[in-house]
Amino acid sequence: MLTRRFTIPFSLLSALLITLSWTEADSQWTRMNGPYGWDVNLLAANGTKVIAASTTWGLYRSTNSGLSWAEATNGMWNVYTTALGVYNQTFLAGASDGTNVLLFISQDDGASWEQVNTISPTQSIMCFTVKDTIIFAGTYGDGVYVSKDGGFRWGKPANAGLEHQVVSLLTVGSNIFAGTWGGGIYESADNGASWSHLAVPNYNTDVTSLFMHDNKLFMASGRNLFSSTDSGSTWSQVSGSVPTIYNSTIVAAGSVLYLASDQGVFESSDDGASWNSLGLSDPYIESICVSGNNLIAGTRNVGIFTSQDNGASWLQTGVVNNMMVQAITAIDSTLIVGDGAQEGVFISRDCGNSYKEYTNLSHSNVLCLKTNGKDVYAGTEQADTSGGGVFKSSDYGRSWQRVGLKNEIVADVEFAGAYLFAASPGGIFRTSNGGATWSQSGTSLPNSSSTRLAEFNSSLFAATTGGIFTTPDNGATWHSFGLGDTAVLSIVNTGSALLAGTQYGIFRSVPPDSNWIQVGFPDTTISFLVANDSMIFVGTGYGLFLSKSNWTKWASIWDGIDKVSISSFAIGKDFLFAGSWTEGVWRRPMSDMLAGVTRTEENFPVRFTLEQNYPNPFNPTTAISYQLSAVSNVTLKVYDVLGRGVTTLVNKRQNPGTYNVTFNATDLPSGVYFYRLDARGCSEVKKMLVLK
Repeated sequence: MLTRRFTIPFSLLSALLITLSWTEADSQWTRMNGPYGWDVNLLAANGTKVIAASTTWGLYRSTNSGLSWAEATNGMWNVYTTALGVYNQTFLAGASDGTNVLLFISQDDGASWEQVNTISPTQSIMCFTVKDTIIFAGTYGDGVYVSKDGGFRWGKPANAGLEHQVVSLLTVGSNIFAGTWGGGIYESADNGASWSHLAVPNYNTDVTSLFMHDNKLFMASGRNLFSSTDSGSTWSQVSGSVPTIYNSTIVAAGSVLYLASDQGVFESSDDGASWNSLGLSDPYIESICVSGNNLIAGTRNVGIFTSQDNGASWLQTGVVNNMMVQAITAIDSTLIVGDGAQEGVFISRDCGNSYKEYTNLSHSNVLCLKTNGKDVYAGTEQADTSGGGVFKSSDYGRSWQRVGLKNEIVADVEFAGAYLFAASPGGIFRTSNGGATWSQSGTSLPNSSSTRLAEFNSSLFAATTGGIFTTPDNGATWHSFGLGDTAVLSIVNTGSALLAGTQYGIFRSVPPDSNWIQVGFPDTTISFLVANDSMIFVGTGYGLFLSKSNWTKWASIWDGIDKVSISSFAIGKDFLFAGSWTEGVWRRPMSDMLAGVTRTEENFPVRFTLEQNYPNPFNPTTAISYQLSAVSNVTLKVYDVLGRGVTTLVNKRQNPGTYNVTFNATDLPSGVYFYRLDARGCSEVKKMLVLK
């Protein structure tokens, strides 16, 4: 490790020639389109143009009926969207900045927004409707507002008789209907000047949706659907099996009704008398719309799904590509991605190009994914009271079932002998009958929610915050296997040895020998270790590295994602996959990477070192060499004997390796000079002599 030996005042005079020697593996990491996250609570379509509103991430726009999305918050920064509407070629958005109620319009399909300041309701704008050239905006307790110039100027009619919060509006002929929260339906025949209270089945009902279909007026209320054939004078409840519609949206397209609910998307071809599921049963569907021939569904937590075949299949198309990928695994061309914050797993059948399958695993956040043949196991924690435990899929992620430990936090799973083991903060659990019954063991192990497991020659090893432990009797008892008092963050079976990743680098052991030998990355925290028959991948806070030479040589494969915080890693048939904490999934072709690594694999430095320049004395050039054992922000500067800066030779972020810099002193007088290396909070200084 570098030590602080000499302190010199900093000042820069001139720059001289620098020659660096370092080669890396070819950089070919690509950020994938998905999986996407976050909520989409509002959708509005105008032909093939669609606007989507997220309560957390603002507005997004699509110009191709929901197949792709782009951010659309230009002019609408730091606001929460409460309503979306369409008037001719103009999109309307009601919003709030937490204090003020705002209204915006866009005349370029959402590319930019203009705030309209002539409307000043005291309550949030909840809905819009259009009658000829008049736009109506319903508010949550401040009546209805009206614009007659395309949304630029607004006025408030008398609203006589309207006494409840307006949450839905509908135009039927010359009349306006207002669905309210707790007050049923109101009707106005004079553009909002006065309102009459309709005799709905319950005057105090919540009317969450109003729409016309087949010359019938429909309203969704609570968990019921009602229809009227006489413009709301009388109502009858729609019979049949109605899915959950509380707070849901119903839209009509041709002869079909589409329902968004917490049980998925449904369709009805008989005015709601019967409903058929169109899938997406796991995500909570918060909004739905029809654009062109496409059906678009906005979800809670998992973005937007689009169907091009009337709901027979769905493709995730947006919105925010920043999912917390806490676990990832690959089987042939199937990629399974576990969400560590917003529930469930996403499935891609084309190496991460698209995601058409999703399950929330009973509302569980995914902490680990392990494969055993064609079986996939997920260790989870509960996102609500129904989640947590171990889940299993025997069909490459198409269907899942919980195999035990409901409500437990399962950080890792592993097979050893005839047992499946699961690590949790309460110890190690094991089952020998596929999860029908579990027994607890390892209660004497250090209590840690980050325990990791590895199998070696049919024996199980546990990496804990207090070192490595193993069991000679399938988990009945445990004893220490070295690295005591060391927090071991990862462990992997390479086929010929165990590797343990710690806060102090990588250590190797070949059981039954419990002697651990450090093999790289001293004083570096190892985030994860992943291995197959011929390669070992290492993730640190400062980079991604690969070794194919028994841990004696390492190559950086970090370029392209050097500013991405990697959380998980998987080796596929044709690709490597890296999951990140905030930026989704990244992919790199295996063939391209291996070709680059073969050419560039280097002996990995074990410490930071600044070498004596050579030759010394010199005239006029000399070589300065230094070694980095981890990715670092590096400066290498030259000073005169008075501590004045002469030049900066290096000032950049660099990967681990050996570097050579040429210092040219042609323009300097003879004398003693000092050069100083700063990297990762450490400094080293050496002296050199220019002799002319």
